Amino acid sequence: AKLFRLEPTNIESIVENASGITITWVKNNAAAKYYVYRSEKAAGASSWGSWTRVKITGSGSEVSYTDITAVKGNTYRYRITTVKDVDQSSAKVSKWTHCRCA
Repeated sequence: AKLFRLEPTNIESIVENASGITITWVKNNAAAKYYVYRSEKAAGASSWGSWTRVKITGSGSEVSYTDITAVKGNTYRYRITTVKDVDQSSAKVSKWTHCRCA
C-alpha cells in the first residue's frame, strides 16, 4: 500500500529539557503513523538546511518525539506529517514551528 499524507497535524507544544527538544502534537484519529521532519540553522548561519525526516512513529497514538541530537546554539524547525496506510496519492504539507536550542 502507498502512504499518503492527511490534513496537517497541529503542534501542541515544543519544550527544551535535559533530554533534548520534545515536540508534542494533536492526535489525528485517522493516522496510522506520523513522520517528524527537522530543518536546522546552525549558529551564525544565514540559511536553513533542508528538511530531514528524523522519526517515523510506530503508531497513530504516538504523539510526541524527543530530539536528542539538537545542538545548543542552533535553531530548529519541526514539521509533523500525518500518514495513513492506503492506496492513494494526495498529500498535504503539515505546519511547522521553530525552537532555538539554548
